[in-house]
Amino acid sequence: MRPEDTSGPAIPRTLGYLTSVYARASDTFIGNEVLELRRRGHAVRTYSIREPEGEQLVSDEIRREQASTLYILPRNLRGAVLATLRLLVTRPGRTLTSFALGWRTGAKGVRARIWQLAYFLEACFLARRLRADGVQHLHVHLEEQPATVGMLASALSGVPFSVAVHGPYIFRAPVAWALGEKIARATFVTCISEFTRSQCMLYAPLASWAKLHLVRCAPHPSFLEATPTPFPAQRRLLWVGRVCEEKGVPVLIEAAALARDDRWSKALAVGSDAIVEEINRELGNSGIWRAIGTNGGMSPLREQEFAYSVTFAPESELLR
Repeated sequence: MRPEDTSGPAIPRTLGYLTSVYARASDTFIGNEVLELRRRGHAVRTYSIREPEGEQLVSDEIRREQASTLYILPRNLRGAVLATLRLLVTRPGRTLTSFALGWRTGAKGVRARIWQLAYFLEACFLARRLRADGVQHLHVHLEEQPATVGMLASALSGVPFSVAVHGPYIFRAPVAWALGEKIARATFVTCISEFTRSQCMLYAPLASWAKLHLVRCAPHPSFLEATPTPFPAQRRLLWVGRVCEEKGVPVLIEAAALARDDRWSKALAVGSDAIVEEINRELGNSGIWRAIGTNGGMSPLREQEFAYSVTFAPESELLR
């Protein structure tokens, strides 16, 4: 299944989705894809390497996704070991070839080799489940550990895979994480931005550049279905997301300062990370920007309600 294949009715397929932790309040973009594919008639099995923390289960939708997701760790650690032994007995050639792939593409060093062995065990467990679940294509979100497990599971099972590259951490060690090898072996690769795609091109073989597709992260459908509200008398620029270093919020702060206009009274960031306090300390009493913490994740509906309340709140309340 390629991103450009959108014309005409799609033949229903059984698809697998793998990521590091699913389902959470902060990975709505993955859940959106899963829900839309199911709406189009595909069967989607979700797999996660680890379980989310309880505080991430902020809506019934997320709780339903968690209940139907297969988690590899920690509950299936023993199953991963047994799956590896079974594959060694039943498919020794393919298993050893896949192990060699993992060993060749792993980072150097004792600790990295131990982690690579763990990824191989996880991949063996996943490979058997992909076959048992009748999965025809595996799509992996996040290009580091999940993509390593997905690539090896594909080699073990024969199920083709694709990767969604987000960044930015992969670009700090693209060779150690074998980014080029993953792109070369993937059926296609989706990149969340033009910058992400350009970085992938640096490490992908030239023949694989055509596999790199720009697919941006989308908001929850409820945001698009909501009735637009009129602008308040004092307009505000509102940014909602995790207020963390990789989001580049300070750049937005500088832009807001440069583009200051009397029609816009204040720029706001809404998020749940510790950097919220740091940003507010740096800003002081500039009067241009304020970051607001939310004390944990929120459901899409709660995000809308919060954004609305912040947008229309009196300025005196925002500065408290």
